[in-house]
Amino acid sequence: NPVRRWCVRAIKQPWWDPVVITAILASSFCLVLDSPRLDPESDRSLVHLLKQMDIAFTVLFFIEMSTKIIALGFAWSESAYLSSPWNQVDFVLMVVMILVLLAEAMPQLQSLRILRVARVLRPLRLVSRNAGMRLIITSLFKAMPAVANVFGVILCLQVVFAIVGMQLFSGTIASC
Repeated sequence: NPVRRWCVRAIKQPWWDPVVITAILASSFCLVLDSPRLDPESDRSLVHLLKQMDIAFTVLFFIEMSTKIIALGFAWSESAYLSSPWNQVDFVLMVVMILVLLAEAMPQLQSLRILRVARVLRPLRLVSRNAGMRLIITSLFKAMPAVANVFGVILCLQVVFAIVGMQLFSGTIASC
């Protein structure tokens, strides 16, 4: 298929990853600028610009995902888009971004606006582009069970000292 061949050539171009990384960094910068304290009532406000940029980045990332899906296949081949865990993360983030845009556009879906919180995961897309960062994140996830055990021991020690402190100093300071 000529469309698929074009998509394969596009994702193998040397400029493909730098363009996507630049878009991810710009999107992350826009997330830094977003704040609930911004005035949405002014006509030329930063809020409107950030909303337009959010739509633009969602469209750009959707085009990137669609190009990869067309080039690699979706899920049923060995080199398919969803065969990589990092692409699965990208896919979930893309679905969340689309749901957030739909929630802002349709009043019936206002309950899905809570998913805006998941936008902070966009910089995770950078991890999938760098092998060293992927190794670090994978190592962190493998170390989590051991960290959970250490956290449990420290929590038990703090509970013991909190109980002792309450018994020793309860009411002796006499102030709020």
